[in-house]
Amino acid sequence: MAYNRILLPVDGSEHSMHAVANAVELSCATSEIIVATVLPPIPNVIGGDARKEAEDAVKTDAALITQPVLETLRKSNIACQDKIVLHTSTAEGIIETAEDMKCDLIIMGSRGRSEIEGLLLGSVTHKVLTLAKIPVLVVR
Repeated sequence: MAYNRILLPVDGSEHSMHAVANAVELSCATSEIIVATVLPPIPNVIGGDARKEAEDAVKTDAALITQPVLETLRKSNIACQDKIVLHTSTAEGIIETAEDMKCDLIIMGSRGRSEIEGLLLGSVTHKVLTLAKIPVLVVR
């Protein structure tokens, strides 16, 4: 089955990098991959120059995560773009981005950066699997 638009949420972890390799294998000449990173939003109480600095920091943090992925995809001649998602819930941010970007597949790693966070708060991957209305490929 060919997918037109694939959402590839990444967080810089080893597991998300395995998902990148699978995304390359599953994409075809007509596929586009949206490389998304979900970060917490900037609190509304921060304003002025401090807000500008916080926004710049978010963009820098996101670029550190997404740029290596984008380079890998571009070397494979895959159409791609990055998307910074500011959301209080990583799983909900992924789901909303998939819907907004009209993706027909989500490919993600089985674990993120913090395995302890997954134990305490519940797995982001599990939440995406539960909430997604489109297929989700989980890569170990």
